Amino acid sequence: MRKLTTLSNLANAGGVAQRYPNLDGTDRKDALIYSINERASGEVIYVGQTTADRDWERWREHITLDTWAPWYVDYNHYDTLPRDQWAYDRFVLEELKDVTKFETTVAEQYWMEQHHGNLWNDSTPCSAENFAKRSVNPALYDPARIGLTSSWKPSLKAK
Repeated sequence: MRKLTTLSNLANAGGVAQRYPNLDGTDRKDALIYSINERASGEVIYVGQTTADRDWERWREHITLDTWAPWYVDYNHYDTLPRDQWAYDRFVLEELKDVTKFETTVAEQYWMEQHHGNLWNDSTPCSAENFAKRSVNPALYDPARIGLTSSWKPSLKAK
């Protein structure tokens, strides 16, 4: 069963955004699917992915670089206010163990479809075509590893 849990405040060492070489790589890492929520409403407004070793660093990238997003407006408050007073916060939707980049991307797509009505995300990570091409390769994808049934397929159109 999937469960929303609070992200721990961890400072992480380096690395660049997007965590794996490519969607066809068979290397595996521990990863997170996370949400950014509006505190007042509790509404999920963004879903993303990162490797587990970059969780807090990825949040810092969002609040300092996403000039288009509402959580950027409060940038200075994240260091000056207690966390329970932040207007936006980040939560772990799912912790993934020993997964490929493609499995992580599929899990992100799953969570985006659960919250698709109000997301600020500008694209869907896994198109139906992308899924069909890669999901047949057992070295890239095992739906059980990410808690999905073998019949699950992306339903949102890629932007």
